[in-house]
Amino acid sequence: GGHGKARDPLVHLLEKRLYASPQEKEMAEAQLLEEEGKFGEAKAAFGRLARDYPYEKLAWYGLGEAQYHDRRESGGSVGESLAAFERAVALDPDFLLPYRHIFDVLWDRGLIDEAIQRADQLLAREPTKPLWHRYRAASIALTGDISRTRAALAEAESHVSTVEDRRELYTDLAFAWA
Repeated sequence: GGHGKARDPLVHLLEKRLYASPQEKEMAEAQLLEEEGKFGEAKAAFGRLARDYPYEKLAWYGLGEAQYHDRRESGGSVGESLAAFERAVALDPDFLLPYRHIFDVLWDRGLIDEAIQRADQLLAREPTKPLWHRYRAASIALTGDISRTRAALAEAESHVSTVEDRRELYTDLAFAWA
């Protein structure tokens, strides 16, 4: 043999097909497309996965991500990504990754009241979760109502304990005000 050509481990895995299932292999292929910035192709791949495995939250999340980023490239609508992210959290309400984008999309579209309602719903389910307080405070900040924002910030601060959560809270608010 002397052709010891180094290979990318993920590509190597795909070639070897060391997967528990076809689903796992297709998921890895779709994620690779997304990581390579091939959002149009990733959108098609995750679309197939979501169709074939409708109860797989990661397929819907991947589809939402690809649609979200593909729209940025192609100037398309942000609405389709929201539907995919909503499907992912409907399948597993404790799956946190999609919420960042759900709020991004609501904020992007100027759906501020909807964002506040959504944060309130999440807080009704988990009143002490710092993430929901952060999203609520940032959403209220986007209304431009300073006194309401101050109250939301104080409420959020009482539930935010880690340095990282506090930094994220102020980052979200800074973006909202900018």
